[in-house]
Amino acid sequence: MINQLGAGRCILVYFMSVLIWGCANDTKRIIDHGVPFALAKDRKQQVKSVSYELDFIIPRDHSRPIEAKLILNATLVSTAQSLVLDFKPNHEHSVKVKIAGKDIAVKQNNEHIIIPNDKLQAGDNRIEISFQAGDLSLNRNQDYLYTLLVPDRARTLFPCFDQPDIKAKFLLHLTTPKDWKVLSSSSIVHRQETAKGIKHSFALSDLMSTYLFSFVTGIFKKEQRGNHLLLHRETDSVKIGKSIDPIFKLHEESLDYLEKYTTVDFPFQKFDFVAIPGFQYGGMEHIGAVQYRSSSLFLDQSASTNQQLNRAKLIAHETAHMWFGNLVTMKWFDDVWLKEVFANFMADKIVNPSFPEVNHQLQFLLGHYPAAYSVDRTQGTHPIKQPLENLNNAGTLYGRIIYDKAPIMMRQLELVLGKSQFKQGLQDYLKKYAHSNASWHDLISILDGYTDEDLHRWSETWVNQSSRPIFSYQIKLNKEDRIAAFSLSQKAEDGSDKVWPQKFSIKLIYKDSVVEKMVELDDKKVKLKVFNGYSRPNDIIFNSDGLGYGVFPMSKQLTLKNYNVENEVSRAQNYINIFENAVGGRLNSQVVMQSFVNGLENEKSEMVLYAITSNVKNMFWHYLDQDQRNIWLPKINKILWDRLMSKSNSKLKKAIFGLYSSMAYKGQDLNRLYNIWQKNIVIDNLELNQDQYTQIAMNLALYKHQNTELILKTAKQNIFNKDRLRRFEFISSALSPNNEERKAFFNAFSEEKNRARENWVATACYYIHHPLRQKEAIEYLPLSLELIDEIQRTGDIFFPTAWLNNTIGLYNSAEAKNILDTFLEQHKNLNPQLVSKILQATDPLTRYQVIVSESL
Repeated sequence: MINQLGAGRCILVYFMSVLIWGCANDTKRIIDHGVPFALAKDRKQQVKSVSYELDFIIPRDHSRPIEAKLILNATLVSTAQSLVLDFKPNHEHSVKVKIAGKDIAVKQNNEHIIIPNDKLQAGDNRIEISFQAGDLSLNRNQDYLYTLLVPDRARTLFPCFDQPDIKAKFLLHLTTPKDWKVLSSSSIVHRQETAKGIKHSFALSDLMSTYLFSFVTGIFKKEQRGNHLLLHRETDSVKIGKSIDPIFKLHEESLDYLEKYTTVDFPFQKFDFVAIPGFQYGGMEHIGAVQYRSSSLFLDQSASTNQQLNRAKLIAHETAHMWFGNLVTMKWFDDVWLKEVFANFMADKIVNPSFPEVNHQLQFLLGHYPAAYSVDRTQGTHPIKQPLENLNNAGTLYGRIIYDKAPIMMRQLELVLGKSQFKQGLQDYLKKYAHSNASWHDLISILDGYTDEDLHRWSETWVNQSSRPIFSYQIKLNKEDRIAAFSLSQKAEDGSDKVWPQKFSIKLIYKDSVVEKMVELDDKKVKLKVFNGYSRPNDIIFNSDGLGYGVFPMSKQLTLKNYNVENEVSRAQNYINIFENAVGGRLNSQVVMQSFVNGLENEKSEMVLYAITSNVKNMFWHYLDQDQRNIWLPKINKILWDRLMSKSNSKLKKAIFGLYSSMAYKGQDLNRLYNIWQKNIVIDNLELNQDQYTQIAMNLALYKHQNTELILKTAKQNIFNKDRLRRFEFISSALSPNNEERKAFFNAFSEEKNRARENWVATACYYIHHPLRQKEAIEYLPLSLELIDEIQRTGDIFFPTAWLNNTIGLYNSAEAKNILDTFLEQHKNLNPQLVSKILQATDPLTRYQVIVSESL
């Protein structure tokens, strides 16, 4: 098996901080924690042809350590410097290293193993390392585990060169309990029974970056269609029956589309997947073994169009990564957005044929713009491309800007080049950098050859700068009451001189007609001569096709009558724009609430209705005081109940009920919700599954229903899937009517081990810090901020944001603002990117307190 790996290589290192290591023929160097860019750059020049042969022995008892061995083969260009491997296990056990069969002394410090250069040779090197695997990224459960090594977590599991531009091949051996299934990057070629279980040996893998290596093992069910394998733990027979075939079909359709679009055949040995309960992300694109959150894949007959579309987009997103991210990988994680933007951008294209009944322009608008604006409007916003000096901070780069603003930017770029030229440029890019690494600059240099536009200049604002434009306009009329001059101006929300070149449409609204024209902006102020000569409009819809990015003018008249706008893209864009103008102080919050309530009462589009319900919840909890909530709550719930009692279709009722369940927290609405949970009230055309009844039970507990104890006990008895039962049991403490119990539960999150199930923790925090519980919960709000630095260091990439959003991000009180200000004042040396995450999450809190202060 070692011959399969071929000859190997080894490596050098250095940088700055706390460790100084010198040896006979090596100069003294300072090596920092993490993976500094300088170290990574140096290693890339000196290490070639890396392969890892890994052997893990997995015990059934998830509390026992995992013993492991590594055979590292690497080719060294030079031995002028020592070889530095990255290794950051969450234990203090030492490693044992052999070269040429002899034990050698190494230095293990600052998250590195340093091998003296006098033990190495120029050319091929073979290094054997015995070690105890780190648990931090092993996600060990009672009867299964899975690795999740993005962005710099491979080094927490085994010694390696944990940087994306040193790609390697893997030869894996896993010894597991006999009844456990296994899945990894390549196929199993041999099984052998041993005293410790079954040893599974896998074929030599494809070339990949360390963050893309993975394995899964445990008690799983297996499904197979053609060449593709699915492992899962779902027990609901209805969900299994309704989901298995669509899951395989959606993967096949995504593969077919991408092969045709890119003209590059699927570039890896196999394409299997696993559905994992409570998985941290929607999905992760591991080569040969894509991991998904189980609840995202397994749907039943009650699933909404949005849920089905989200599943299709998720599968398309992870499939697109096989080309964008896996075949061609970023050189450094400052370009992590590049793989994510293409995965999202291509996913939007891929799902179109599978959902011909869906308005995909509307779906793109609603799927990306509100999320992008939720960060770009804040003081914590950042450019799409961010600097990164050390991979230990790579997790802070992830967020809504790279997942949602970047696809908007890419669509504008496609408009600049034209679809055909854009597609050809991507094909050139994939072929040129296949099985290698590339940067945004490399891509832009290729695309630049397909247009006269200066794309490097174009991308400077869109990619390297933050914020968004705020638009204003002027119209001059002649004596005949016709447009003599129409100008549109943009000003950066952050006060800078930036200009966003972009294209979008504008509609002039008349009593019996509309006039729609596409405009192109490339300066701070642009004259729209295309509208000259038209009569005075009754109103104007800016960005009527949803292509533009920014905040657009919105009249009070159109705000209140937006439900009458016929085109659903224009209508949805207006609702987005109404909300952005409201939180920016350009529209009165009461007028905005009335606009959304009018929409709740009249909207016929399922996707637009979901957007309205989201806006209502956001405005209600973040931008209204208690007196205003008391006024609006009965109005909203009456409309919602009337629509539930109407003959609306099931998909509209699903959207309406989701909002009603989150608002029915007192009076007759609470009683109605309780009777729906008891099935004393059955609503026509509304099908609820067991998961949704469990959610209603948790809401009733949150609302302090008098029968809370019995409700939770009954809900628990009705859960038959053991993974969902464990989740419910965990979250139940957050639903306790006893404040001391909730406080003790939250305080326990101070210990890292109690935060291991991050999705569960985030959900628990939501219930603990919900606005209905904040009178008590604000007492332990300071702790939520004190923990954030540790959470960023120990948690997965999305957990810090989830933690903040479900703690201080739920508040709008002056007391919470004081706690925030005190924390920031006392932590001026906090990682700036982490400060940005805090400012993003607390933007509603900050804005609301500004509104309050200005109204005094």
